[in-house]
Amino acid sequence: RFGHRGAASRLLYFVISFLRTVWVGWCCVGLMSSFDRVLIQKILFPRPFVCLLKKHRDKIVYDFDDAIFTTDDPQSLFGRIGNWRRGNSLPRMLASAETVTVENAYTGSYAQSFCDRVETITGPIDTDRYSPVERPEGERFVLGWMGSSTTTPYLTGILGSLERVADARPEVVL
Repeated sequence: RFGHRGAASRLLYFVISFLRTVWVGWCCVGLMSSFDRVLIQKILFPRPFVCLLKKHRDKIVYDFDDAIFTTDDPQSLFGRIGNWRRGNSLPRMLASAETVTVENAYTGSYAQSFCDRVETITGPIDTDRYSPVERPEGERFVLGWMGSSTTTPYLTGILGSLERVADARPEVVL
């Protein structure tokens, strides 16, 4: 959402995100003893919270469905800080959990380096309800992208392929 704005907007976004993470961390640590299991999804708490959470390791299930451990070669300071943060924080979060849930073998292999119990849960697609069907020739077909402003640049890597599909199949709409 702030990806195309100036540095001040991005800085404000990061400050607000950090404050939200600290608030959620305090809530999580404070309420941990009230629950049998706690699912933490993709949030990366600062080190002090992870140390406090480790005391309740047997209750923690950590879930991440994207390859958030991969890094880019960012040109901006914010991008470099994000890479550094993920590179340091994700291993600690994984090590603080009794169980880690992932969506595929690639992310599972990474998680296995830090947590002994990794469970793979594939994407939530009901294949009984959603299955390939025959389409009449020329019927419009929508090819969607599910992502955010920060991941949209990855489309540029496949732009040539998308253009070839559009040339060969004019009924395909991105």
